[in-house]
Amino acid sequence: MRIVQIITLIIAAVIFLFLTLTGVLGDLFWFDSVGYSPVYMTMLLISGSMFLVSAIIFFAFSYGNILLAARVGAGRYGVERSVLILCGLGSVIASVIAGLSVTGLWEVVLGFLNQTQFQVIDPIFGLDISFYIFSLPFYSLLLRYLLILFIFTAIISFISFQLQQSGIQLDADGNFSFTGQAPPFTLSWKEMVGGFLPQLNALLFLIFASLAGTLWLTRFSLLYASKGTVYGAGYTDVIVTIPVLTILSALAFLIGLCFLFNEKIKRPEMIVYGIVGFLAIALLGIIAGFLMQSLVVQPNEFNMEKQYLEYNINSTLAGFNLTSADAREFPVSYNLTSSDIQNNSATTANIRLWDWRPMKTTLEQLQLFRTYYVFHDVDVDRYRLNGTYKQVLISAREMNTYNLPSQAQTWVNQHLVYTHGYGAVMSPVDKVTANGLPEFYVKDIPPTSPYLTLDQPRIYYGEGDNPYIITNTGTEELDYPSGDENIYTVYDKTGGVLLSGLSKLVYAINFGSVELLVSGSLTPESRLHLHRNI
Repeated sequence: MRIVQIITLIIAAVIFLFLTLTGVLGDLFWFDSVGYSPVYMTMLLISGSMFLVSAIIFFAFSYGNILLAARVGAGRYGVERSVLILCGLGSVIASVIAGLSVTGLWEVVLGFLNQTQFQVIDPIFGLDISFYIFSLPFYSLLLRYLLILFIFTAIISFISFQLQQSGIQLDADGNFSFTGQAPPFTLSWKEMVGGFLPQLNALLFLIFASLAGTLWLTRFSLLYASKGTVYGAGYTDVIVTIPVLTILSALAFLIGLCFLFNEKIKRPEMIVYGIVGFLAIALLGIIAGFLMQSLVVQPNEFNMEKQYLEYNINSTLAGFNLTSADAREFPVSYNLTSSDIQNNSATTANIRLWDWRPMKTTLEQLQLFRTYYVFHDVDVDRYRLNGTYKQVLISAREMNTYNLPSQAQTWVNQHLVYTHGYGAVMSPVDKVTANGLPEFYVKDIPPTSPYLTLDQPRIYYGEGDNPYIITNTGTEELDYPSGDENIYTVYDKTGGVLLSGLSKLVYAINFGSVELLVSGSLTPESRLHLHRNI
């Protein structure tokens, strides 16, 4: 039975590693296709290092405490192997989860290691702005990791101590059982508990010290707050919340010290008083903040928040490098004449009459032509046409295979045939026909225009949530409809991931698509396009 369990664990581990590897290789192939494989390798190196370091530290610290607690619980009898295996397995699982949880935060670590000063000081704490951009996220991540580590270790150590006395055994087949009888200890229960308490107290000190650090950093996080009138710390935050968090941080650390020196001071009631005081201050802080905001700030909000509004405005100007901008008053005259309009014809000719919402509806009625096309949005843009600067509304005609009839939604159609949209529609913002319709500068399929030439009207990458496609295959792609017929084409560019034997296997697993392996339409020159939303 034990061999079966081991084989099952090995198979599960191999499957997990294989799926992880295929995901990594799929991303690597794509980054390489766009010329950014060094960027991905750097990201992968940092993420992998973070996983290993965090998982190893988590396991070493937690398992070391498990072993220590089990030895104390065993007295002089000897540690039960089943306790170490059971708790050690929990430690391994938790360590892997801890490692995986930080791998996606590689940008935080890189930002911290490569930070630079902004030379701009925040008005609340007097720190350089770079602290909030680079250091604070890293310190918050570190303290969150440590807090979880210490809490888990305290729990698993206590479980290890208890299991050692529960009579748990591991038989020859690898099965756990409880005898209900504790081993014949040579130490008394009081002696064993007394031996475990110093370890537990040390862990509780680390928990409360981490909590104190987290509360301390929360003070700085208030500058990110988006509640209230201003973005950042407001009157109530500065007058009430920050002082309360400071007191709570100090009190949490003092409670931790009481745990650490509990064996010496012999005053456990101090811990109780400290925890009760901590909860009371936290509750009073919430109430005080609510009353301050409701009774003091809101009735006189502008005056109370004026200083923080100024901080907000000045910080915004600094963020956009507008502190040295030259502000000038523009004299306004309400005596508009026809000569004013003629002298400013370039401006008045670009006054927008069309709203993008009715324009989008109109384009869908007049310019889609097929249900598998879609206009995702209508954008305002500016072009110089025949030497005249014109403001226009423009929308790309993209492919949407989800609108194909159900019988046509085959793998070949969705990924090999209906690969791209075609053309765009452009209209001036200031012109309306006699029928109330927009005038078109670019329209129809194929695109026609009196002003512009669309050399490449095919749209492979766009605004929609587009599925992956494969080009350069033995199946021709639909280019565009022409009356009752369709015009076909073959992609002749170099974009996308070149599909080899390995990349086919990787993407077949990633997409859950066996067709990538068995389709006879794929050739050595076939290219897979993914991440097509831009």
